[in-house]
Amino acid sequence: AQTVKGGTIENIKVTGSVIGANEVAGIVNKLDEGKMTNIAYIGKIHATGNKGWNLAGIAGDVWRGNIEKAYVDAEITGNRSRTGGIAGLIVRKYYFRY
Repeated sequence: AQTVKGGTIENIKVTGSVIGANEVAGIVNKLDEGKMTNIAYIGKIHATGNKGWNLAGIAGDVWRGNIEKAYVDAEITGNRSRTGGIAGLIVRKYYFRY
């Protein structure tokens, strides 16, 4: 998904490969005031772009969102990316519970 705003994603597991230019993530590119619970990504993620944007296993950007019980087992590679196993960028009020 591109953006989840104010919604909930729960009880999913995604497997496979994701390849994109910039802003690449295993499940959602941007979580804005939303919640993700009991989620997993297993596979490979690669960003081919060179803009230095976000690259992550679960969510590229987390804006005032919550992620609970997340699991990532992935090879994550990219060119000039802000990279994270769970999230590439976290802004404002949030919490993570594993």
